Amino acid sequence: MGETLQQDLYDRLYRGNPSLVKTRDFEDIDVTTNNLIFAFLVLVNGYQFFIAPLLISISPWFMLTLLPTLLFSSTTGVMVHEAIHGLLHPNARRNRRMGQMMAVFMGIAYDLQRFDHLRHHRISRTEHDCDEIYIAQRRSARKVLNYYYRKLFGAYWHDFVLTAAVCFLPTRFIFPIMSFIYGSTVVPLDHSALSITLRNKKLSALRTEGACTLLLLACSAYLYGANLWALVILYLLRAFILNVLDSFAHYQTPINDSLFARNVKVPIFFERVCLMNFNHHGVHHIFPTVSWGKIPQHIQHFEPDFCLITHGGLLRSLKAKYKPPRVFSVWPRGWLAGGRKEQEGCSNPNPARLP
Repeated sequence: MGETLQQDLYDRLYRGNPSLVKTRDFEDIDVTTNNLIFAFLVLVNGYQFFIAPLLISISPWFMLTLLPTLLFSSTTGVMVHEAIHGLLHPNARRNRRMGQMMAVFMGIAYDLQRFDHLRHHRISRTEHDCDEIYIAQRRSARKVLNYYYRKLFGAYWHDFVLTAAVCFLPTRFIFPIMSFIYGSTVVPLDHSALSITLRNKKLSALRTEGACTLLLLACSAYLYGANLWALVILYLLRAFILNVLDSFAHYQTPINDSLFARNVKVPIFFERVCLMNFNHHGVHHIFPTVSWGKIPQHIQHFEPDFCLITHGGLLRSLKAKYKPPRVFSVWPRGWLAGGRKEQEGCSNPNPARLP
């Protein structure tokens, strides 16, 4: 499997078919369904933070009712993702407000997620966004431990601390503190989500959402009272779910090609209800302006075994994510999959199905 097929993919699905890479078609946005899901998630999160503690004070058995609500932790994140792409509502202002409210429930500011995700679409699977590969002359236990820390905990908590605490400090303190927390230097002129957020004058929005997050947690903590430990465990589980599912469709996919991600098979309930078709991530990366409800219509453009992109279940993807990171002495050149050139087992997109 070499460079020819990669170029062929671009020609067939990008340059050769400009209608596929269209700007947002607001008529494709199912506003009614999105509004219903938004209202449902407000109720679910409201139940977790404000209603459940009142019921638990009556009977501790009501703690069990929190378990099914955890299924929708990822749904809240997917709604933020739709807003980032301008696909929640055709009105830009309302789209942003809906995304910001979901971001407050997540605990990470909307603009931090927005700039980080849009950057991800440009640099995914390159040396700037492919953390299961590290550059060193020999294997490093420290880098392996740091990798697993970030995959299990750090990816969420770093930005939560920034949103809920560090953003309120003077800007001259934000960068050194976050450099320490991230474990890598962050400066005002680099391409990190934090730097881009501040350069785009979104610090006030970041602080507003941080204040809303703190208010949400403070009110909830007061209501939980003596059962505060239940809120702590709930929040830890929510963060764990978001961390585990973050970028789960990208691992062991071809390196040096930002178009690629897996279309991951999951039970239909999780696909349509909890993940809002987000598991078809390969489709999303090639058609990033298509709303979640229209993504299944675009799966027809791929054969079932196309270059790792359209096969494998969730467990397989998570297994790929939690394999030990690989060490290279220099960043690999060319188009690689799994750290080696793919020679077989990949097929072209189905040309008969391309418009």
